[in-house]
Amino acid sequence: MRKRIVSSLLILSLFITGSMSGKAPVAYASENPEEGISEQHDSINAAKLIVATFVAEDIKNNVESGWNQDSDVSGDATIVYGTNDSILGYMFPVYNAGTGNGYVVISTEDYGFSVIEYAYENNQISELAIDGRVENAATRQVSMVERVYLSGTLDYIAADNNDNYFNYSGEAVGFEEEPEFEIHTDSDATNEAKDFVNLVAQYSDTDIDSLFEDIKAGTSSGDNTSGGLITGPETYLKNEVNSSYTYTIDSSNSSVLVSVGTKTCDDLGGHNNCTLTALYNAMVYYREEKGYSEISNTQNDLYNVIKTEAAALGYDYDKSIGLGVTKNDNLVTNVFKQYGYTSVTGSNNYAWGAASVKNTINDYGPFLFSLASGVYYDHTVMVFGYRTYKNTSNSDAYLFWVIKDGWSATTRYLAMSGTPESYLGCMTTIKAK
Repeated sequence: MRKRIVSSLLILSLFITGSMSGKAPVAYASENPEEGISEQHDSINAAKLIVATFVAEDIKNNVESGWNQDSDVSGDATIVYGTNDSILGYMFPVYNAGTGNGYVVISTEDYGFSVIEYAYENNQISELAIDGRVENAATRQVSMVERVYLSGTLDYIAADNNDNYFNYSGEAVGFEEEPEFEIHTDSDATNEAKDFVNLVAQYSDTDIDSLFEDIKAGTSSGDNTSGGLITGPETYLKNEVNSSYTYTIDSSNSSVLVSVGTKTCDDLGGHNNCTLTALYNAMVYYREEKGYSEISNTQNDLYNVIKTEAAALGYDYDKSIGLGVTKNDNLVTNVFKQYGYTSVTGSNNYAWGAASVKNTINDYGPFLFSLASGVYYDHTVMVFGYRTYKNTSNSDAYLFWVIKDGWSATTRYLAMSGTPESYLGCMTTIKAK
């Protein structure tokens, strides 16, 4: 069964963790392979991450899913063109133990990486794209597929190497008569998708491959192991780096802030409120340590201000619709403004690094981090410090972020530079001096 969606997905609010161990980190299809690599590499990498996430999300949340834990988004993508010859999107095959297990068609970033349709089983559409051949239903002559088009009637059309056009049943069609396929999306979705491509472009193929491994692994990893929650950095390092080494904190390269909030999402009412909870816990620090005394010290009062401003930006408590990550900076700015602090602003950064994180902690204070990979998929945490651990055998350094994750009141960690982990996410700085 083919399922149509044609809706925009907010990239950083969809991602979950997963694994593509041993699979190629990039797929492309083009009549000019070199051109395909240079022009489509990052776009297809980004799209493939989203598709892998979509499949993993379906496995996790849909009891009727035709995919399971052995289903992989692997193999080459097929570029899908609009009837005006522009690149509309990509078709990714799904395999299960080497056998076809359906496909997912997703638009390019220009259309907000919208999932257009998917199927749990191979059919004439996916065979057309994967096999790369089309058989004329009338003459039984087989020719090679040069391009796959998607028309406005939601039909796939194959163009062979003789400029003949066929539907997926091999019947000749009049291409000029086919209407253009249209995807309606908003500028936020498109801009977020393009930001995501730019972010993916900064990662090596090895890092991208590691992210695919995260996506399929999901939350099945144990605590203090790769892909799991980290409650003790030393234990994690012994598990994932070398159990025979001794690891100690480098105090000169560590900083952990005090007086931050410790509320969980459930403490504040739940309903997909992780970003709101992270901001609440950060604002406790700015009130207690930075002198922003107008911030309410009553839990309900402060949270209701945050909740009201979040609702104005798209958060919906009743429907459990979380706040889109592109609105994080607006939420920070608007909440502080409600307390009269008009000079305090939020700033989103998708291209963060170790230096920018340390500078933010040292110059401003806690910040929000919305993750698009790892165990905290589709989740925002508050970062309130960093700790550097050293290997006493060879002085190798390992950086950990210190966080309140909203799931527990206890302190947890994100393993960063020097460790096997890789993350995609948005860092939202609270610029309050």
